[in-house]
Amino acid sequence: MANHCALCGEKIGKHETICPLCASICDGGETVPPDTLRQFWSINQSRISAFTETNVIRSHFCSSVTHIDNNHKMFYISHKKVNSPVNQLIFKFDEVVSYQYNRFPGRTVTKSKGGLGRAVVGGALFGPMGAVVGATTAKAETHEVGGSTFMDIKFRTPYWSKSMSIMPLVGLPEFLDRCINESSRVQQSLHPTVPSQTHRHYCPNCGAEVGDANFCPNCGYNMKNV
Repeated sequence: MANHCALCGEKIGKHETICPLCASICDGGETVPPDTLRQFWSINQSRISAFTETNVIRSHFCSSVTHIDNNHKMFYISHKKVNSPVNQLIFKFDEVVSYQYNRFPGRTVTKSKGGLGRAVVGGALFGPMGAVVGATTAKAETHEVGGSTFMDIKFRTPYWSKSMSIMPLVGLPEFLDRCINESSRVQQSLHPTVPSQTHRHYCPNCGAEVGDANFCPNCGYNMKNV
């Protein structure tokens, strides 16, 4: 007998408690307590309600679209056919941690180059055996066929962390750089550099700390001479 998702009620496997969609809000969502995931989705829903699209980043060569709300500094990445933020994960600009490019490897193909010409020359000079030797000394070239490049993006919100892999989208790296700069600015404002300690003064004669005294309290050296 199939179970039902503790959040949305959809049918799931007998060994599952959360459906893949409900678990997708954070990394490792399958092991996060349902009550916590419900809170996460509630926070995301409040972002969806506030989201007002101001511009998009799209490309004819990519199936992903980045929807941006510059007023609230939020965005989401969806499939090209999705035009509504409903059921989408909404991120704030300052929640982008990093991104990097990776690649799905293609098929390796090895091809001999110049084998026919070498066989002809070898056969003309040394007969059938020369043709075989000429063919076997052909230069082999190896190259990759197929494969694809994708972009890994890491997010960190105050409530959950999330990784996302998408096909590269023209204009997206520049936007993500802008988000990372915003994240750095916010972090700096929340955790400003601790001011350095007040400069300490030491006696050049005996090395004792003198503070702002005119004479060293240890050896009596006149600090006005410093």
